[in-house]
Amino acid sequence: PVDSPLSFGLPLVKVSSILTKFQLSAADSYTISFLLFIILAYFGANKWCGIYLNKYLSSIVSILWFCQPIVWYHVQYTALSIGIALIPLYTYIIYKFLEKKETSLIKIPGMLFLVFSTFVFSAFMDGYTFVMIALFSVISWVFLSMLEVDKLGDSKFVRNSIYKLFFLLFSISCSALLFNLYFPGVIESNSPLDFYRGWGVDLSFLSLPTSGNIWFFDILTIGVERNHSMYFGD
Repeated sequence: PVDSPLSFGLPLVKVSSILTKFQLSAADSYTISFLLFIILAYFGANKWCGIYLNKYLSSIVSILWFCQPIVWYHVQYTALSIGIALIPLYTYIIYKFLEKKETSLIKIPGMLFLVFSTFVFSAFMDGYTFVMIALFSVISWVFLSMLEVDKLGDSKFVRNSIYKLFFLLFSISCSALLFNLYFPGVIESNSPLDFYRGWGVDLSFLSLPTSGNIWFFDILTIGVERNHSMYFGD
């Protein structure tokens, strides 16, 4: 059920294999594993919503997250679908790490381990969301650390912010390294540049949407007809 046994959804495979040791069928083990990760994803979404909403609205909005096309549309790529569903959890952990100005010495090792584990887990679940949270962490560091430096002017805060950036970059690099060590040669696989162009985003799509994809823009007749033979990939 996993897209590629070589490089996708390793956490899903591992949890499923553990459950099969309890005399569960492969199908049941896989289903329970999928459900466990969805519960984790709900927890992350609920934490984000809890910043702005009460607990009842947080629960409703968190469930609505799983109804978004970006989640269910990728369900054919199991690990990617779970990875996208888990994005709120990943980003919330990174946000809490960057947002804390002062952290007690007792909590520092636990927080560092949690952030590091998040990057490693994401890398082995699927590469797409790993890149997403890597970019999120760096951009968030700029807004949550560097912009705060201008307001506070505290040398200790500046030093701690630099340490956080180095730890984020260290975690991202180690995750990629561990992935390549576990799946030798995957990262170095050669693909022509046209391959990456084909699976990227044409900037015109962001300014003028393609008709037939988003109902809201179709109603407003803003969408543009595009020939599928000219645009390929995602």
